[in-house]
Amino acid sequence: MERPPEKPKADRRQKEKTAGGAERRSFPRYQIIIPGCIKAPDGLSRSCVVQNYCNGGTLLQLKDTMADERALALGEQVKLTIQLLDQKGPREIRIGGQVAWVHGDYLGIAFSMPSAAITATLQAYDRENRPNDIGGSVSSHTDLAHCLSRLREITEAAFPDLVHELLLDTIAALPAVTGQAISLGTRHRVLTESKMLEGADAGELLRELLLAKTFDDPCRPPQPQNSDGEFALVELDDFECWLEVSRVTSLLARQLDSSHTAIGERLLAANGGKESARLAALLGPQLLANAVNEFAKQSDLSPPTRQVLVDSAVRVMGRRLSSLYQDLHSELDVLGVPPPPTPRERLAMRTDRSARQITGPARGLEKPQDPLSAPATSAESVSTRQCRRVPATAEPRTKLVRELLGRVGAGLTPADSPPDWLSLLERPLLREASGNLSFFQNSEHPLRAIVDGLAHLQLFRGYNTASPAEEDLRANLETLLKPVRDDSADTAALRSTVTAISALTTELSHRYQRRVELVVATYESRDLARRARLAVADELNRRYAGCPVPALLPELLDIGWRALLERDWLNSKGVNELFETRLALLDALVGALGGRAFDPAPSQDQAALFREILDALMHAAFDPFRRAAFETRLRRALCESGEEPSPLVTMPTQAGSREAAGVPDRPPELSTEDWEHCLQRCTAIRPGDRLYLLDESEERRDLRVAWVRDDQRLFVLVDPRGVQACELTRADLALGLHRQRILISSIDGRPMTNRMVDAMLESMEAQLPHLSSDRSFTGLVGRRGFHTALEQALAMPDQSDKSGIVLMVDVDQFRLINAIHGYETGDRLLGALARTLRETANADILGHLGGDRFAALLPDLDIGDGERLAKRLCESVRVMPFSWPGQRGQISVSVGLVGIDLAKKGPSSLWQAAEQATRAAKNGGGDQVYVYREDDPDMIQQRESIQWVAEVDSALDSGQLRLRCQPITPLHPELGLQPHYEVLLGVTNALQEPLPIACFISAAERYNRMRAVDRWVAKTVVDWIAEHREWMSKFNSFAVNLSGQTVSDPNFVEFVRGQFQRTGIEPAWLSFEITETAAMADLSVSSGILRDLNALGCRTALDDFGSGLASYSYLRTLPVDWVKIEGAFVRRIAADRDDFAVVKSINEIGHFLGKRTIAEYVADREILRCVTEIGVDFAQGYEISPPLLMDELLESKESPSIAWN
Repeated sequence: MERPPEKPKADRRQKEKTAGGAERRSFPRYQIIIPGCIKAPDGLSRSCVVQNYCNGGTLLQLKDTMADERALALGEQVKLTIQLLDQKGPREIRIGGQVAWVHGDYLGIAFSMPSAAITATLQAYDRENRPNDIGGSVSSHTDLAHCLSRLREITEAAFPDLVHELLLDTIAALPAVTGQAISLGTRHRVLTESKMLEGADAGELLRELLLAKTFDDPCRPPQPQNSDGEFALVELDDFECWLEVSRVTSLLARQLDSSHTAIGERLLAANGGKESARLAALLGPQLLANAVNEFAKQSDLSPPTRQVLVDSAVRVMGRRLSSLYQDLHSELDVLGVPPPPTPRERLAMRTDRSARQITGPARGLEKPQDPLSAPATSAESVSTRQCRRVPATAEPRTKLVRELLGRVGAGLTPADSPPDWLSLLERPLLREASGNLSFFQNSEHPLRAIVDGLAHLQLFRGYNTASPAEEDLRANLETLLKPVRDDSADTAALRSTVTAISALTTELSHRYQRRVELVVATYESRDLARRARLAVADELNRRYAGCPVPALLPELLDIGWRALLERDWLNSKGVNELFETRLALLDALVGALGGRAFDPAPSQDQAALFREILDALMHAAFDPFRRAAFETRLRRALCESGEEPSPLVTMPTQAGSREAAGVPDRPPELSTEDWEHCLQRCTAIRPGDRLYLLDESEERRDLRVAWVRDDQRLFVLVDPRGVQACELTRADLALGLHRQRILISSIDGRPMTNRMVDAMLESMEAQLPHLSSDRSFTGLVGRRGFHTALEQALAMPDQSDKSGIVLMVDVDQFRLINAIHGYETGDRLLGALARTLRETANADILGHLGGDRFAALLPDLDIGDGERLAKRLCESVRVMPFSWPGQRGQISVSVGLVGIDLAKKGPSSLWQAAEQATRAAKNGGGDQVYVYREDDPDMIQQRESIQWVAEVDSALDSGQLRLRCQPITPLHPELGLQPHYEVLLGVTNALQEPLPIACFISAAERYNRMRAVDRWVAKTVVDWIAEHREWMSKFNSFAVNLSGQTVSDPNFVEFVRGQFQRTGIEPAWLSFEITETAAMADLSVSSGILRDLNALGCRTALDDFGSGLASYSYLRTLPVDWVKIEGAFVRRIAADRDDFAVVKSINEIGHFLGKRTIAEYVADREILRCVTEIGVDFAQGYEISPPLLMDELLESKESPSIAWN
């Protein structure tokens, strides 16, 4: 995955100093599509497309980039040239700037002199070239509010699954980022953000932003714009975010069809175009990209995490949104909303409007004559007559023709230069399109028919330009196209050229068809033989595999009888009397020589059996020496008395039997989900599809699929001439697709120009204006607006000396309300609560932070007054009139209160304190106010817990974790049991001082770090074992404890498998322990991971059994090898008869279920005597040995054992 460059730091401090303390805000940004050219001082020139612009800069996409061309570098000075056409005619705009951002073929250019004049000029051009009306009014207007309500319900129901998949995809891709060359601090941050993205709050925020940005905002009327005329400075970070959003918008637009724009167009047309035109952008790519960008901002994601998030958004949204668009269109059909104008109708409106804007009213052209249907009075060309009529439309249509030719070339040879004939046709097409307003509408136009015919012909042309056939074809085409290129062909001549090209195409198509038919026939024959081989092998295995048969039988099959059976099966397609007769002869031979016949028959004259077998072999055994030798042995066995009986052998399984169903082995570099996705893509490939293969020399081969085996395990490819090129297995094809060394391009049977015109229209329609709003649907400012207002208020002079408070309000049980009564009721509740807050708090700044959380800033209240106000607020909410279907609702809120004097430590400290206070109010049962005080024990505990998170992350990254081990020793050597070791975790601080492990584990579990801890322990133990594998005959195995978080990790087993493959150690040297608590949290998941670990060759143990969560019946379902008895019972076994009875019962049940038992906490000899008397298999504790560092084991001369005095 390509990573964006590091952000340039230059000029950032200078841009932060605004003249006169002017407010810093980003320039308004706009989308546009204009071709241009970018030049460097050394003369390097690149064609490009302007995709986005503002007063301060623009986003470009480079075109026709050659592999050997120099890349533009960050900070390099460039000049951008754009050619515009308006009512004053064509003119060029030249803009100087420097490269501020590079990502693949996208460039961000920061203008040297930001100017509103640039924006005004481009906006004027865009207005002249953009449709002002979408569709037309219909006679019967649809209830727009009802339509939007139904569409919102469908969208809201679809977004949770999309968000869940998007965040999972992002989290799965983040580990690759931490392995790259990034700083330790960045790695810490990425790991922390990965855990944050796993939380429910992240999913809720992203879902809300997607719904607000892509649906709710376009449905609202546009907000008035600030027109004070002042310039605003754009921050470099904002500029790069804008460029990234534009890039993501473009990538999404490529994957999504025009369905998203058609939804808004249908609504506008149904309402007579009375609503805001931005409704047409409903659920569009730019709004989706903006929502993802806003989520990254509000979550304060680091650049690496943001990059992974947006790449995941492109992948996931590209896969999932098409079905949502289809559902929305289906709903509009049900509601009776008419479909939008067809692409050709929109193109007609666009071209007619362009002509009117440039030439004014076209008198006499209201009903233009079709130049192709008009009688030709001379040899005058179509282009000449039309250019005389409407010369003023030449320039804008020139761009359209060049775009059409570019798309045709890319569609034919995406990795190579366009075919020669495209350049020959450029001038005639430009002339014709400039004068003929119906050119893009008329799919039957001769020039378009010529392009279509040549595009069809190109499919059968080889790329060996030196071949005589290709030279002849090129010369023939040049002769045919010369009158067209020279503008000397009239309509009749053009149609004659179309006919000639069609004849050439038919000839090449006929040759291609015959060659592919031969390839297909060859592989069909081979596949039929393969199926015969499989069928015969299956039948022989069914009859004789593993059974005693005469030694002559395998030899008979080998010298020709198997071939006879296969030939009979082919001739009969599986049902034939001769096939059954041959099998019956085998049965007779087996029975006659003492073997176990499959279908015993009455005894047969052995001399006759001998003759029948030899007669058949005459047609199949082609080696006379082997046949003669076999004949001698068979005669002795069947016809000569007194001979020793033929020896019997066990019939081996026949090779080539039916292939196992399932999927090919997954490469270790791919996840199961990615591998299944690649295999699924293979199943969609059909004969006729086009594949581009990148070979080892990096040359791209243009091939076609000629034949696919019925089980889709083999694909045969041919070149453009129909000659066989190669075979690909399904695994090879799937891996090539994943590595992007194979590209699929389904060949559409429609004429090339029709497809490209439709694609141009969809590209035009994808560029829609967008206006965003920082306000929540509740009418309050949103999270970003509140943060900005709070920072501005805190930055005011002497504010730190004032009293003042911040209230954070959280609705109690809001998720339950949504689950029971639906999101619509939840939204109504939030709106009602916003009104109550506004009336009660009378705050200077009141905001809706998203979800069920609100905040208020009251700078003139002290803590005491603020607490009283917060309690009144709780009372007001408690009595707030609100009802949901069927009953009146009881609502309450939890309020956290914090004094703004904490802002002296920074706004983040104030915000963190408010979060902690609100959490404490909710933990206390809700419907209450909690005032934050730094000396409060609850706050101290929360802060300490948060500090421990930092200790966990630091320990993982800086090597502060230490591994010790304690032996688990067999108590009954006569049973042949072997000792092993449990791995124990320790941790130190930066000064190598030991830290309390209980606090470390508690913080790691609370803040979702235990998966990382468990993986570190497992990897470290595996590495230690690999380094000391010669000692493992003494140590036997090491047991690693797994947390509940790891037990629910679906990727942990694959992680362990990868460690074994990496080091080559024996899986039996590593075992795992899970606690009873973790196992019972989700019994099915626990059983699954234990089975998978056992399948790898690892043994497993259930720790702390008897702590009260599991019953003995559950123990039966858990596939563990050892049961570790809860230490609380073992510790008191010598003094408490009840504990003695419990330990004895657990031991007996464990043995009954076939599991070995281990007693923990064996601290003295008396406990050791008791557990030995009970019959426990193993003991662990200080009486056996205290924990040791793993390297200390190497100093021990003997294995741990029990020594009785």
